[in-house]
Amino acid sequence: MKRFKESTILIVGGGYVGLTAAGCFAELGHRIHLVEKDLDRLSMLAKGEIPIYEPGLDEIYEMALQSGKIQLHQTVEEGLFGAEVVLLCVGTPPMPSGDPNLSIIASAASEVARSATGPTFVVVKSTVPPGTCEALELICLDSVRDGVEISVLSNPEFLREGRSVYDFMNPDRVVIGGEGEGVSKVASLYPDEMELLTLDRRGSELIKYASNAFLAVKVSFANEVAALCETLGTKAQSVLLGVGMDSRIGGDFLNPSIGWGGSCLPKDTSGMVAISKSLGLNSLVVEGAIEANDDTRRRIVDRLARVTGGLRGAKVALLGLSFKAGTDDTRDSPAIYLAGLLKRAGSVVVGYDPMARLHESQVDSISSRASTIEEAIDGADAIVIGVGWSEFGDMNPNSLREKMAGSVVFDGVGILDLDKYSEAGFVAMGIGRGHQDRFKPIIWRPLSWTIDESAEARGDVA
Repeated sequence: MKRFKESTILIVGGGYVGLTAAGCFAELGHRIHLVEKDLDRLSMLAKGEIPIYEPGLDEIYEMALQSGKIQLHQTVEEGLFGAEVVLLCVGTPPMPSGDPNLSIIASAASEVARSATGPTFVVVKSTVPPGTCEALELICLDSVRDGVEISVLSNPEFLREGRSVYDFMNPDRVVIGGEGEGVSKVASLYPDEMELLTLDRRGSELIKYASNAFLAVKVSFANEVAALCETLGTKAQSVLLGVGMDSRIGGDFLNPSIGWGGSCLPKDTSGMVAISKSLGLNSLVVEGAIEANDDTRRRIVDRLARVTGGLRGAKVALLGLSFKAGTDDTRDSPAIYLAGLLKRAGSVVVGYDPMARLHESQVDSISSRASTIEEAIDGADAIVIGVGWSEFGDMNPNSLREKMAGSVVFDGVGILDLDKYSEAGFVAMGIGRGHQDRFKPIIWRPLSWTIDESAEARGDVA
């Protein structure tokens, strides 16, 4: 039975999730009303300008805006007319406790309920802890007009920044939490070929946390294997390739790096721990992944200090500041976290990134920002690759060496051919790969590999 049906959708929130949903749902044929309360951002959107860097999104957004498939509003009341489905795509940032701040989404749900004049399905796409949809439904019931029905459902997003359009259009699964007519309505928004998973709301809400927590665990595990490889004198990339070839494990997220960050994994791992604690449970695996992630950055600083003879006063060119390649987003960027550690160790950190937008609170994490690679490395004692932008992989090691004061390069993302850098005279290191001239690998020997001769005589040894 065909389920897809063109609909009018109100989307509250013009951030990464909201803009991607607006552009992609319009591309699928739906009519979109997008609410954005920030006047500066709303002005940009009205001109067809996307205030974020997301490949492919600007094209489909501009086409939808020009065709009238996307209409912009500053208030929910303006945009709600004609919409049966409301997608809440607002932020749920973590508080110091690790719990998500749900005040913004609660306010948005209340505003929808006050403005609704007919049956309305409120769909939560923001990442929220289990039980949030039920709480929002109670908030809506307190605000809604007599005779108007409000149903709250869960439909979490699984978008990767830098690939959000592709992920929206080619999802591994579309998860819908709820029951009754609302599930059918939300399902009808998606093309028939997209695979659906329907379940209760709490389960749907938990899937997002559990998925991201597991991915974080894989990255932290990969970095712990990399630490072993550094000490043993073997290459982590080869070891983890062999691990990932096991069909039960898979190779995704088993790439050694300076750790995970961004807008999802840090928030969702801390949220997962907070949820468990609120229920009187332990989340030892996820807590361990968080600690291992922090330890990866501390280990990098220690390795750089040893190989440079001390970081105090050393100039470090940090190439890459966004949380990963393909985005300008610097939220919880591992590279910026590492920059802070390097500065506290006494380094002068000069950062370069072709796209990154530093927030006010992040500016002091680096000593200065260069406008080109050449400016960043000029007179540097060490180069650290913090993000895998392709232009860093294309650098000429011989040209770099001529401009530097020192000879250390540290590849934190696995984008460089370290053998070429070694040939050019660099002390070349990376995650899961040491420098054999400077570090002798530790050889592990069992405590006893001796054969009990009396046992052999008795025939107990094969």
